[in-house]
Parts: sequence; C-alpha cells; structure tokens
Amino acid sequence: MEVDIISPEWVQNHIIVPSLSKMTNYHNIMRTNLVISSSITRMRPGTPTIFVGSGRLDRRLNNMLLKNICEVPLGIYSFDKDAFSNTTALDVESVKKISIINVLDGDGKSVINFNENKNLTFPNAVMTVDALDKAFFLALEHKCTFVSCYGLVQQALETGDCIEVPLKTPMDKLPLDLIFTDSNSTEFMSLARSIHEFGQNLLNVYL
Repeated sequence: MEVDIISPEWVQNHIIVPSLSKMTNYHNIMRTNLVISSSITRMRPGTPTIFVGSGRLDRRLNNMLLKNICEVPLGIYSFDKDAFSNTTALDVESVKKISIINVLDGDGKSVINFNENKNLTFPNAVMTVDALDKAFFLALEHKCTFVSCYGLVQQALETGDCIEVPLKTPMDKLPLDLIFTDSNSTEFMSLARSIHEFGQNLLNVYL
C-alpha cells in the first residue's frame, strides 16, 4: 500500500518522522510519501492519506475521518525586544498595528483569531509562512514579531533572546487534528492511530 502523509514542517519534524521511526512492523507493508504542506490540497485522489494540521474546515475533508490531537496555545513573540520592553498588555486594536508574520493562511493578511474578535486581519504583515517553526526561524533572522506556541520558543525565552508580547485578550488555540482516509486496511488504520497517539503524548508535554 502507498500512503501519503501531509503536514506542515514542524509537525513532520516533531510528530511524523519520530512516530514512523518507532514503528517497525509497517515498513514492509506500506510505502509512505511525506509531503510538507499546511494544506490538504496536496492530497491525491484515490491515495490513502493522513493529514496532520489545522484543516478541519476544508470542504475536501467531507469523506475523511478526524481525530483531534490537541489545541495548540498560541502567543505573540518577538526578537525585537526593544519594541516591547516597556509595553503593557496590548488590546486587540494595538495588536492589529503590529507588523507580524502570518502563520495561519496564505493570503498575506495574518488571520489570527482572538476569543472576542474573530477573523482579525493584519494588513501590515511582513511575510507569509505556513508553519510555526518557519515563523520562528524567519523572525529570528529578521528580528521581527511572530505568532508561535510556547514549546517552539521556550529555549529562546529562557535565554532572553525572545520575549512574549503581553496581551489583554488571549488568542484562540489552534486545533491540531489528525485527518485520514476511511479505509478497510487494518494496517493503515493502525498507522493513523499510532501517529495520533504519539502526537497526543508528545504535545501534552511539548506545548
């Protein structure tokens, strides 16, 4: 059996590759194609597919199964410490004025939801990325502000290289889901279940 596994780069690095390396029984049964993408659009018709990411609202997923791995807590962080050194907690209107890296969509506007203000856009977005780890490394390179989760920035926070921008209103969490083809194959379903369990166990500590 040939299987496609699609996910953003940070999910590939932290969940997919480590979980596959722990499974020794499936290698002789399945050929796995790893595809780095934050969108299910890379799915090939007729090919059993596992997608790990934030895509539960995509219309192409109507005939697929979904299991939530976790809700990723998001925050705004910055390598430009001087810009926020004396900042009190920002309200939503103040956040809208920040030049920020887009991590959730590809339209050049950072759609980032807050509990009280949905569909918030950032017209001053400085670049567009599709993964939390890319946001981190691009922000490190350009010394700018980005959205990420604590697990990915923890070391930079501890060394004082990065700061968390204080917010009055917490951001909505990003749902990280396992979305997969409904298959009669016991091996395929076992693979999907193993990735789901690995992701849950890892991220309960990691995030």
